[in-house]
Order: sequence, then C-alpha cells, then structure tokens
Amino acid sequence: MVLVFLMASVIDNIKGKMEGTNTFKAEIVQTTYFQGQKTVYKGNVYIKKPSFFRWELYEPEKYVVISNGDSTWIFYKGEVMSQPMPYNLSDFLRGNYEGFDVKETNIRDGWKLKLTSEETVGFDSIVVFITKDYLPKRVKIYNFSDWIEINFKNIKLNVEISDSLFLKPQP
Repeated sequence: MVLVFLMASVIDNIKGKMEGTNTFKAEIVQTTYFQGQKTVYKGNVYIKKPSFFRWELYEPEKYVVISNGDSTWIFYKGEVMSQPMPYNLSDFLRGNYEGFDVKETNIRDGWKLKLTSEETVGFDSIVVFITKDYLPKRVKIYNFSDWIEINFKNIKLNVEISDSLFLKPQP
C-alpha cells in the first residue's frame, strides 16, 4: 500500500512541477543500439506549452522531429515527412503516464519509473530516471533486442523559446 502512495506522490510531483513550467529546454545525448550497431547523437529538445515539441539531433547527422500539436514532421536527409509518432516523448517528460503500468523504484539520486503497456505502442518498455527535483535525467526505450538511451543535461525551465522552432521544416 505504501508503494502505491509513493508512486502517486512522485508522479503527482512531476506533474506539479511541469504544470508550473511553460518551456523546457535541454541538451541531449541519444545513444541508439540497433541491430548490434551503436550510434551516438547529440542535440537539443525544446518543449513549449501548449503542445509544441522539437527533438533536434545535429551530430553525427541532422534529424529533426517537430510537432505543433496538430501536425508532426520529420526532417531527415534533406526530406520532410509527415508521420505520426508511436509515442509522445513530450508527454513522458511532463509526467503524463496515462495508459501505462508504472513500476517505481526509489534510487540514490531520485526515482526510476518503468512504463509498460499491454497495448502495442511501438516499444517493449520505457524506463524514465527522475531526479530529486522531479526532472528527467535519462530515458531508456526498449524494443526487444534494440534500445535507445537518452541523457539530459543543462535543463532550463521557463526560458524564452521562439515559436519559429516549431514550424514545418523546409528541405
């Protein structure tokens, strides 16, 4: 019974922190393990209320995902594609875990939340590492033998982010 109380408390605290946050900006390092190959990307993530999201990888190659709440675009290798995303990372960063079974573990520097779903959602499980300040530190997305690890640093809340970052990219 205590576990349920703690789990609700951590999720409620994440949501509470994000309710008072209008913008979120962070540097990211995304390590992808796909079919035995490891690739490390560097970039930035931008979130702006009400529903703007930009995931921008610029090293070793440019890959950008932009969502304005109505449309989602992917810019890769000089082409722009409209495509639904299998999950909304923006929701996870804001603490929205509706529709998922959440298993919480208290760790030394915060919490580890393991998210699973009985429905087909594009991944096997997601593990979100949350700091004691209720901010994301790392996310691991597992899809059977492949996975993605995303590390966040230099997180800035409530900073100015131009709406122009969330426009449809041009090839």
